[in-house]
Amino acid sequence: KDRLLLYELSKNARLPYSQLAKKANVSQETARYRVQRLEKEGIIKKYVLHTNAKLLGYSIYQIFLKLQNVKESEKAKIINFLVKNDHMAWVAEIEGNYEIAMIMIIKDQIELQKVIEEISEEFSGKIVNKNISLLLKGEFFARDYLLDEKKREKSIADYHSFEKTISLDETDKKICLALSKNARSQFIEIASKLNLSADAINLRIKKLQQRGVITGFTVEIDHVKLNQYH
Repeated sequence: KDRLLLYELSKNARLPYSQLAKKANVSQETARYRVQRLEKEGIIKKYVLHTNAKLLGYSIYQIFLKLQNVKESEKAKIINFLVKNDHMAWVAEIEGNYEIAMIMIIKDQIELQKVIEEISEEFSGKIVNKNISLLLKGEFFARDYLLDEKKREKSIADYHSFEKTISLDETDKKICLALSKNARSQFIEIASKLNLSADAINLRIKKLQQRGVITGFTVEIDHVKLNQYH
């Protein structure tokens, strides 16, 4: 039941408990209890907002760093420095030809160059090689492994530039920011912070989805606690 709830939340983290209950064939209160327990145990780490950065005028870069003569404590310091960068979308420690991988969302190449220079200057002598590539497409797979099933579906995100980009007003930006912190935030919670009605928040989120700015809501899972490893 827990895995089924996680699977459904990974497809749409904003599903109400009533719909989660139907999909898991449990009562609404049971669904609520199980989800809250998964949150408390840290299995559910965060509810995540997906947006179309390219539609907002951003480019997505994948960067790999090769290090030399770096202790684990020094590597942790580098990763912590990267995580704090406002342009960073994802950072991971990897094995192979490179030690660190990251994805950055950047407005233009000048901004990218500035960030790369800051990283290089901060850790001069520790980074011996960099590999930078512009992402044009991404594939996202459904979490069928939660149900011990073979992969059945995937979605493809096109990161090519749009002829026309979309500008968000300040209210839409604040709504997206609130959802980025917790994609399952209730309309009334967001409304109270922005001095708007819950209906107005609901309408704006629907319009952001219709315009293609918001592309989905998912869940970040602690796979180690599920005895699953990358």
